[in-house]
Amino acid sequence: MGSEILRIIEGGLSNDKRKIVTYSNKLAERMIKEGDVLLAKSIREKLKSSSAKDIAVADSLRNIPVDQDSRLEIVQVIPPSNEDEKIILDNTVERQVNEFIQLVKHYSELEMAGYDIAKTLLLYGKPGCGKTSIAHYISEKTGLTLVIARLDGIVSSLLGSTAKNLRRIFDYAASMPCILFLDEFDAIAKARDDSHELGELKRVINSLLQDIDNMPKSCVLVAATNHPELLDKAVWRRFLQQIEVGLPEKENLKKMVTILPD
Repeated sequence: MGSEILRIIEGGLSNDKRKIVTYSNKLAERMIKEGDVLLAKSIREKLKSSSAKDIAVADSLRNIPVDQDSRLEIVQVIPPSNEDEKIILDNTVERQVNEFIQLVKHYSELEMAGYDIAKTLLLYGKPGCGKTSIAHYISEKTGLTLVIARLDGIVSSLLGSTAKNLRRIFDYAASMPCILFLDEFDAIAKARDDSHELGELKRVINSLLQDIDNMPKSCVLVAATNHPELLDKAVWRRFLQQIEVGLPEKENLKKMVTILPD
């Protein structure tokens, strides 16, 4: 019983509702076995009426981070949709994406079994192949809010501001269970041995790597790039799963045509 209570406390401290719900249910199951049916029933009723996730999302929507110079918002926040997201992928890509979704959905069980697996995914390939659509699809299937940061839009002429914007984005993502989607990832994750880049930008990359390493376990990180050849080698190592998203095959093109609105 002690281990379940400890996990529930960890979930509360990190705003991870999924962990709270998972281990509260396990605690209720244990109490039933031990004969404390009334308390187990109370726990399950409380879980059904819980709106902690909605509260966390609402609070976060009121505190979207902004660039200190322009005062413009640096992320877009999209709560998970109840609609059935239509997405058509090649078989290999679909299998890999669904494996990642299952990892996210069952992370608490894996953690309880002793597996510490990073929930990180890198999507790469040519423009227009569906990388952004995949991020929305993962959000819908996991029920997690999608926080989108277009990194090409936060690179400031004052590169010190770029590192600060990155820190704001990661701090914001840590405030609630969510999927942090870093679009145009190559804008700041270029190889540090690129002779054309300024030394300050290399320090931004070092800051990015630290931000990734310090992400709480409640967060899911998905990044997308059209130029994988530009990414720093250390950046690649931060992503447990890497999926190349190519142009759709002919059969999938036919399927896409059939689902287009009249």
